[in-house]
Amino acid sequence: MKLILAPDSFKESLSARAAALAMERGVKRAIPDAETVVLPIADGGEGTLDTLVFAAGGQLHWTSVTGPLGTPVAARYGTLGDGVTGVVETAEASGLHLVPPEERNPLVTTTRGTGELIRHALDRGVTRLVVAIGGSATNDAGAGALQALGMRLVDQTGASIGPGGGGGGGGAGGGSRANTRATAKTAASRLASAPASASPSEAGRDRIAWAESRPRS
Repeated sequence: MKLILAPDSFKESLSARAAALAMERGVKRAIPDAETVVLPIADGGEGTLDTLVFAAGGQLHWTSVTGPLGTPVAARYGTLGDGVTGVVETAEASGLHLVPPEERNPLVTTTRGTGELIRHALDRGVTRLVVAIGGSATNDAGAGALQALGMRLVDQTGASIGPGGGGGGGGAGGGSRANTRATAKTAASRLASAPASASPSEAGRDRIAWAESRPRS
């Protein structure tokens, strides 16, 4: 008997790979001669980093970044086996599991740490990026990540917006790329998230399903 073990993660409980390995142990205990294929999957949320790095023979790298509440957190990013593709998981730096239930407020939390992970990956020399955007604790639409990469975001009056989904109380009116990290402008990137069943107006700004940006000329 051959069994393919392909679970997704269990939110705030178990990663996809840990779940798959636990399933394998159970199968081997019940059917010792069974052949198993461990194939954890991910949809852009928690576990996407581990899944891609594991599947592509890559490496994980640890660093300290700004957490969703503005305090430092230890987070990881990955490089795949080709040596030029980096993987950043938003949930690692800006994930819901990093915020206690009583402090979960998307108007306050930020994705700045995700931008810092992108910066670390770029400093390592990657030229392609996969950014998994699921599982976040905020709906700041990536404003914090852009600010970490050097972009200045302003409100309708031209004043810089603050951190968090609330933007310091005012909506974003525009931005300037003048100081945006040069390598970020030239790296190809792909965003990955769980497909949304509702329209953006119903599900919020953080429910983008798939998008791709190309290097600027």
